[in-house]
Amino acid sequence: CLRSLDLSWNKIQRFPRGIEDLKSLTVLELAGNDLRRLPDTFGGLSSLQVLNLARNDLLEVPASISGLVSLVRLDVSQNRVLRLPTEIGELQLLQVLDVSRNRLRAIPSRIGLLRNLIVFDAHSNNISRLPDEIGALAKLERLNLTHNEIAGRLPSTIGSLRELRRVSLAHNKIEALPASIGAVHKLAFLDLCQNQVGELPSSMGCMRCLEVLLLSCNRLTDLPPSIGSLATCLRELDLSSNLLKLLPAAIGELSQLKRLDLHHNQLAALPAELGKLVPQLEQFRATHNPLSTLPPKFANDTRVRDQSQMLWSGYSDGQVAEWLIDVADVFPICRDAILFGDEEESEQEKKPPQSLRSFVFQVQSKLEEQGLWRETLEPLVHDFFFRARVLGDIPQLDSLQGMNAKRRAMRLAARDAERAEITKLVHEQEEDLRERLRSCYQVGKQKLVFTEARLMERGNRFREQRRQQERAALIEAGKACFARQEAIARDRDERRRLDRESSIGAWKEHFVKEREEFLEEFKREFNFKDLADDHDRAVMF
Repeated sequence: CLRSLDLSWNKIQRFPRGIEDLKSLTVLELAGNDLRRLPDTFGGLSSLQVLNLARNDLLEVPASISGLVSLVRLDVSQNRVLRLPTEIGELQLLQVLDVSRNRLRAIPSRIGLLRNLIVFDAHSNNISRLPDEIGALAKLERLNLTHNEIAGRLPSTIGSLRELRRVSLAHNKIEALPASIGAVHKLAFLDLCQNQVGELPSSMGCMRCLEVLLLSCNRLTDLPPSIGSLATCLRELDLSSNLLKLLPAAIGELSQLKRLDLHHNQLAALPAELGKLVPQLEQFRATHNPLSTLPPKFANDTRVRDQSQMLWSGYSDGQVAEWLIDVADVFPICRDAILFGDEEESEQEKKPPQSLRSFVFQVQSKLEEQGLWRETLEPLVHDFFFRARVLGDIPQLDSLQGMNAKRRAMRLAARDAERAEITKLVHEQEEDLRERLRSCYQVGKQKLVFTEARLMERGNRFREQRRQQERAALIEAGKACFARQEAIARDRDERRRLDRESSIGAWKEHFVKEREEFLEEFKREFNFKDLADDHDRAVMF
C-alpha cells in the first residue's frame, strides 16, 4: 500500500481524484503547484502525518482538515490564505505548523489546543495581535512572527511558554514586553529588531539561558541594571539605532559577551566597567555616538581606511576600544594619586603631588608594578593631571557626577519596586488565566462550543446595553443643552426689551427738555407774554 506520494512542482490546478481513498498514506507533497482549493473529502486521510502545500495559490484551509487526526507537520506557506479555520485546534498531534508568507490577519484562539506544537512559523503576514491562548502551547520551542503588524504589548501569557528557546519578533510595532517574559527560563534567542520598544522589564535578568539579544532600531533610552544577571550566558547584544544616553555599570559583568553593538545612539559617555569587557569582545561597534569624554580629534585620520565607520568625534570602533582599555587601566590609579597621594608615605607626610613630573612618576611606578605601563598611556596621565589641577575637575569615564548618580540610583530603585509590584500582579493574573484555560480545555467539544456561543451571546447583549446607555446619555445631554439654550434666549430677549424701554424713555425726556428750552428762548427773543393777544404775531408764529 502507498505510504508516500510526491506531486510537487507539476503545475497541478485541481486536487487529484482518488487520493482521499489512499487510507495508508502518511506523506503527501504538493508544493509548487497551482492549487486554489482543497476538496471537502480531503479530511479522509486519517493516517496522514506530513502535508506540504507550500507555494500554491490557496485562499483558505478547509474545515475538513480536522479529519487529519494523525498529522504531525503542516506546511501551507507562500499561499494567499486569509484565515485559519477554528477546526485546526483538533489536530492534537501537530508538532510543526508553517503558515508564513500568507495574508493572515489573526491567529484563531483555539490554537491553544495544539498541546504538542513545537514549531510555529507565521512570519510575513498581517497579524495585528496574539491571542492569550498562545500561552497554552506548553511544548512550543520556536516562535517566528517577524514582518507582521503586531502592536502594543505582548500578552502576559507568553510567560507560560516554559520550553520556548527561540523567538523572532522583528519588524513589528511592539511597544512593550510583559514582565512575565522573565519566566521563559530556557529562551536562548530573542530578536526584537525594528520595533517600538521603549524599555525592557527588569525580569529579563531571570532569563539565564539567553545567548543572543537583538534590540536594534527601537526606542530604548536605558537598560535595566538586571541585565548584569545574564553574565554567564549572553554572547551577543545588539543595541544599535536606539535612543540610549547612558549604559548601566552592570554591563561590565557580561563576562561571556563576544559581540556588542552600540552604534547610532546618543551615548555621551561609556561606563568604566566596559573597559575590562572590551578585550574579550570579537566585535565592538560604537560609531555615531557623541562621546564627549574622548579627546577632540578631526575625522580625517589617514590611518582609518573606512571613513564611514568613523565616530562623530573622528574615532573608529577600534580606536574607541583601545581608548577604553587604556582609560580603564589609568583612571583608577590617577584618581587615587590625585586625591590621596603616595600610599607608601606616612599619614603625616601623605599629600597629593604638586607637579606634573612627580604625578607621572607616581602613576608610572604603580602601573609598572602591575605590568600595565606603556608609552601610549602618558598623554592620558598628562590630560588627567591638567584637568584635575588646572580645571578642578577629576575626570570620570562615565562623566556622571556623584549626586546625579545617586539620584538616578534612587529613581531606578523606585522604578524596580514599582515593576516588582506590577510583576506580582501580572503573575497573579497569569495564574488566574492559566486556571481558566485549563478548565476550558478540559471540557468536551460540545460543551466548549456551547460555552463559546453563550459567551458570544453575552458579549452581544452587553454591547447592545452599552449602546442603549450611550444613546440615552446623548438624549439627556441634548435635553439639558436645549434647556440651557432656551434660558439664554429668554434672558437675551428680556435684556433687549429693557434696553429698548430705557432708551425710549431717555429720548422722550431729551425731546421734552429741548422743547421747553426752545419755547423759553423764543419768548425772550420776541418780548411778549401771550401769543393770543397779537393776531399778526400769532399768525407768524
